[in-house]
Amino acid sequence: MKNTFFLTRQNPKIYAYSDSRFPNCLKIGYTTKTAEERVREQYPVKLPNQSWEILLEENAIREDEFIN
Repeated sequence: MKNTFFLTRQNPKIYAYSDSRFPNCLKIGYTTKTAEERVREQYPVKLPNQSWEILLEENAIREDEFIN
C-alpha cells in the first residue's frame, strides 16, 4: 500500500526583482516555483518589452534545514 500521508518535499525559494517602470523599488517574495514562473504570474499581460529583472533567487531553507 502506498503511503500518501507525507507530502513530497518542495524546495521553496526567496526571490527579488526590479521593474523599470518602478525605479528604486524591489519586489521580494517566497515561492515553491521558480522565480521566473512566479514573476510571470504577476505580469499576465504581454508587453512589447519585458520590464522586470530577477536580481536574486535562493533556497529559502538552508542545508541544515533551518529557514533563512
